[in-house]
Amino acid sequence: MEEKMRKTQILKKLPALLACASLLFFGCGDDEEEAEFDLGKNVYHFEGESLTLSGISGKEIYLAKVNGSLNTDKSPASIVTASCSGLSASVSPSLSVASSSSSDTEESLPARKHYVVSDAEKELAKEFGRLHVQKYGKQSRSALQALYSKHESDLSVGDEKSIWIQTGSDSNSLDSYEELDATLRASKTYCNVWVVDSCFAEETSSGNKVTAAIAEEIASKFDEIYPRVTNVFGTECDEILSITVDESTGNTVSKELVDMATVKDSEGELLNDTGTKINIVLCDLEAADYVGYFAPKDYYNYSVTMGNIADVSNYGKYFYVDTTSVNDNIKDALLTLAHEFQHMINFNMKTVQNSATFSTFYDEMCSMACEDMMADYLGVGDDDTPKNRLPLFNKKYTETGTGEWNSTGNQELYSYSSAYAFGAWLARQYGGAKLFKAILSNSHSDMDAVTEAVKSVAGEDYTDEQILERYVQALVFTTSDFTHPTMNQAAKQTLTYGSGDSAYSYPMTAINLWNLEAALPTYSSANTNSSYYKYDGPEYLSASDTTALRPYGFTLHKVGTASADSVTLKLSASPSGSTKYYVLVQ
Repeated sequence: MEEKMRKTQILKKLPALLACASLLFFGCGDDEEEAEFDLGKNVYHFEGESLTLSGISGKEIYLAKVNGSLNTDKSPASIVTASCSGLSASVSPSLSVASSSSSDTEESLPARKHYVVSDAEKELAKEFGRLHVQKYGKQSRSALQALYSKHESDLSVGDEKSIWIQTGSDSNSLDSYEELDATLRASKTYCNVWVVDSCFAEETSSGNKVTAAIAEEIASKFDEIYPRVTNVFGTECDEILSITVDESTGNTVSKELVDMATVKDSEGELLNDTGTKINIVLCDLEAADYVGYFAPKDYYNYSVTMGNIADVSNYGKYFYVDTTSVNDNIKDALLTLAHEFQHMINFNMKTVQNSATFSTFYDEMCSMACEDMMADYLGVGDDDTPKNRLPLFNKKYTETGTGEWNSTGNQELYSYSSAYAFGAWLARQYGGAKLFKAILSNSHSDMDAVTEAVKSVAGEDYTDEQILERYVQALVFTTSDFTHPTMNQAAKQTLTYGSGDSAYSYPMTAINLWNLEAALPTYSSANTNSSYYKYDGPEYLSASDTTALRPYGFTLHKVGTASADSVTLKLSASPSGSTKYYVLVQ
């Protein structure tokens, strides 16, 4: 669920990064402070221009630069190799050392995208959340499930209706709305599946046309994943925000939350004809790069036309999946159900319940984590999961910061890759599905939700700086004994849905960033452009590289190998502002 039109979303609050004092040793100015190397203490912090390390002969040395502000650091310092001692600048041939470039005009990358909720929709959502808390107060997950436990509809397969659908004229945006005729082609316990009439085929699915059999398969699979997804992420909302406006003045007369199944227009006529079931609409989104979206617009009703997104509301629970994408890759389409459903749940759990809207980066992180944990159940191999975003992350992580969302051209795809990588590491480091259950259950947003969840699930009272410091370690250290943070371990299966043979514990397999080609054989053979995809670990820049640091972004550098027991490193300038400089040794 994503949209090109929205402005870049960045973390609203994040202090200086990577300051885990228990792991750091400091050197101040030219007064060099020595620190004995220890396997448990192998991250060092520059406070001045110089840092001396002892007992590290033969070890490989890396530098991580981390920008802890909302502004781009255009001129970070670098290692002055000529002023260093005890260092061999030779680089292991298995490592790629190159200079990164923000120029990205060579080609438009083919990849899945989802519509991003607009700022206008988020403004409406804040009011939704305020009224809900006012009406019900803070509620537990069990209370919410009791409140929103209905999935009722009087419709039958073959019924017809018109549905407002967001469409677009090119691959860069979903910038218009059309009211299109659709027919109910499948209905199960939790969902209705509608197919836009112009996208329906009687016998064979191809191009942008799907059959009733495809609709039935999608309905059946969604019914299967519904309880497994809600077990982790929570439940969707059953209410509509109804706003009455004085037609003569345009002033708001009243705002209230009403049961979705009973919402009426100003003349007393029912607006919702789909009850409280979830409506999956199969349609041609036209913009070829989009596979689906969820839009909160369908949760609003204005008594008069206001010239905003609420005027194209369908007054119910809706998300939308592109028919061409379904025919191109049904496995991808099935994961899209999980992805978009998480967005619908997130809207309720964060915005409605807590008036705390997630920024796009973290909402997308959760949706891709949902795909990650449901892939095994749906029988989807790694080639068709969000893991296929990691080669782009390895190559282009410097282009977007942790928590930043850039929706311009290929930058949006880099944002997706960064969001998945961070969430994939969190899951494998701190408790798998149980961690994400905690993230969605607490009352916080963004990084605050993450740190609170890590504390409650893993018992680690880390600050956001310490979480991110450990994340950067996972992108450098390749040890297999797990003495350092890593993605290369399976997520703990500490949360289970069901019992016996039907039990599902949300497996998420280990990720070796340095051997992605083995994990993604089909994807890697089809995506070979080394300007964008890297399968053998993150791109390590040269020691002298001064690539700009994105807001809350970082760069990783291979400095060299210690040729002596004692090594002294020199920066081109003393650290200043919000950018921190860390030396990692292995």
